[in-house]
Amino acid sequence: MGLDIAKFMLTNTLNISDRLQFLLQELKSQLQELYGDRLFSVLLYGSVARGEATADSDIDVLVVLKGQVLPVQEVRRMADIRLHFLLEFGELVSIMPMSLEEFSDRSASFASKVRREAIAL
Repeated sequence: MGLDIAKFMLTNTLNISDRLQFLLQELKSQLQELYGDRLFSVLLYGSVARGEATADSDIDVLVVLKGQVLPVQEVRRMADIRLHFLLEFGELVSIMPMSLEEFSDRSASFASKVRREAIAL
C-alpha cells in the first residue's frame, strides 16, 4: 500500500516508564503471534501517548491490520490478550482494530487524531 508509518508517528518515548515499555513490547509480541503478517502496526495513543495519563487511565492501542477488518470480530480475537494484561499486570488495555486502508484515509477523523499523537511500538 506504500504507507510510510514513520511519517505519522512520534518516536519520543521519554515519557513512558520502563515498566510500560516492557508491557507494550509484550503486547506487540502477543499481537504479532496472533496476526502474523497481517499486523501492519501497533500504535499507542491517547492520554498515555500524550503524557497526560493518571493512575486511572487505560492504555489505548490502535492495531492496524492488512486486509479487511471486522472490528467486533477482531476485538473478540484479542479478548484473551486484554484479559492477560488485566490479570497479570493490573492494566486495562483498550485495543482498537483498524484496517490499513482506513488508517491511510486522510479524511477519517479518528485515524487522523491517532496519527497526530501516536507512538509506534
